[in-house]
Amino acid sequence: MREKEGLPTPESKRVKDPDAEAFGRRLRRLRQRRRWSQEHLGGMAGLDRSYISELERAVKSPGLGTILKLARALDCPVGQLVRRD
Repeated sequence: MREKEGLPTPESKRVKDPDAEAFGRRLRRLRQRRRWSQEHLGGMAGLDRSYISELERAVKSPGLGTILKLARALDCPVGQLVRRD
């Protein structure tokens, strides 16, 4: 409704966190290297596909539990997901 009125949505107002953006890029790269869909990764990690999408786009930032689930699902060290570029 707001978009029809020409008003910015709350998401478009938000300034993205550089750490969340870097995390999202790493997550997407690891997922794509395995040729997995967001739905497949979500199923492996016990997370919803839409949440994986939000993480990859830096709309949301993951908590520690989510990072651990993703690392287990991707069979990679946690440090590979959270390291600084």
